[in-house]
Amino acid sequence: MAAYAGAVGAAAVLFRRAGRRVPQSVGAADITLLGAATFKLSRLLTRARVTSLLRFPFTRYKEEAPGPEVSEEPRGEGLRHGLGELLTCPFCTSQWVGTALMGLYLFDQPLGRAVASLFGVLTVSDALQYAETGLHELVEH
Repeated sequence: MAAYAGAVGAAAVLFRRAGRRVPQSVGAADITLLGAATFKLSRLLTRARVTSLLRFPFTRYKEEAPGPEVSEEPRGEGLRHGLGELLTCPFCTSQWVGTALMGLYLFDQPLGRAVASLFGVLTVSDALQYAETGLHELVEH
């Protein structure tokens, strides 16, 4: 919690020093885009088979999960275990990812939208992949 508060506080100081102002509101389309991007990036960081090498120092493989995901559990004690908890929980990681994406959006809206759009596109693609698989399974039965 201290690291999160420190990071947000430091970003706020940099934001103000750069002469930036927080917008009066963030539109529903941007909230949806940032939400979809936060979802996808959090899943990618915490559950994707392809990123398990990044989590390995802090997690232990548990079992396969649906799609291209794995289930892992924290390893070690202290800070190592704490980071393992964070890296195995997409809900926990989404707080950090969402904050980072919103920070990027506040510093540079076009860049924030572009980065969020990439992960938003992946979210839609994943949904279509699961829909296609589900339709094939439905037709086979």
